[in-house]
Amino acid sequence: MGVDTIVGTRRHSRELALQFLYQIDITGDDYKTALDFFWQNFKVTDEVRKFSNQLIDGIFLHQKDNDSLIEKFSDNWRLHRIAKVDLNILRIAVFELAHCPEIPPKVTLNEAIELAKKYGSRDSSSFINGVLDRINLMLQKNGIIISKGHDAGSVDPFKAEKYS
Repeated sequence: MGVDTIVGTRRHSRELALQFLYQIDITGDDYKTALDFFWQNFKVTDEVRKFSNQLIDGIFLHQKDNDSLIEKFSDNWRLHRIAKVDLNILRIAVFELAHCPEIPPKVTLNEAIELAKKYGSRDSSSFINGVLDRINLMLQKNGIIISKGHDAGSVDPFKAEKYS
């Protein structure tokens, strides 16, 4: 699979994950049940579905810790005050930064900004960029991210003492 194919597949997967996360935020449905129904309405390749499911499952598995990071680095914004689309873009990106070593952080940041430009408000991309920059710097400072991805054997980002 070529680089353009991977980028296109992952971008499509992120968009579908964003749509699903938004749906769950609005409906309050159980995510496992809703996910089965969601895939009945979207015919996608196995690669797209696999990466979307990886994102969705990981976001729900790590939501408490990821949301804590988002709130910590959102400069006086509580989660309930962040627009649902913006919050879910942040959730996708924070999950990728902390738990997907195969994705370079720069790619994660760029993809989040592109999602914000496409689906968010006029100010979404700059807000998301600022929050993710701070989270990414904290992860790097604590030795969690290396240049090509993440150092999976290093500090747990949610147990790190320094969140600055």
